[in-house]
Amino acid sequence: MKSGLSLIEVLVVLAIIGILSAVVFGNFGTYRANQALQNSGEGVLSFLNSARSRTLFSEDSSQYGVHLEQSKTVLFKGVTYSAGANDNREFILDPSIEIVSVNLAGGGDNIVFERLSGATDQDGTFVLRVKTDFSKQKTFTIEKTGIVSVN
Repeated sequence: MKSGLSLIEVLVVLAIIGILSAVVFGNFGTYRANQALQNSGEGVLSFLNSARSRTLFSEDSSQYGVHLEQSKTVLFKGVTYSAGANDNREFILDPSIEIVSVNLAGGGDNIVFERLSGATDQDGTFVLRVKTDFSKQKTFTIEKTGIVSVN
């Protein structure tokens, strides 16, 4: 009796390894997209809540807001967004995530919170989604009261 592996046995083992690799790496892509969406969503929500809190606490006797772009959000000081201002803080989204469907009252890209009440005149919605799979998304809703919810 000969010991060793036949060509058929080697091919079967390689086929099994190939199938298992495809399953594992296929699921990894889905997992990574979900994590990127989750992490980006938490970052955007944190910026919105921070702007509202800073306004409510009258930090530096000012109002704060968040400017929305496709690939980032910018927390800014004052009632008007000015690109490049020293007080701006940027949150860059994961490259696989984008902001789309911005639908705010007044039609702009800025959400500014009012001192003392935390309310906003820019209530509305926007969507955070995975660029390669539009079914993976989070919708942000900004109420007139300034409260932000995500679903």
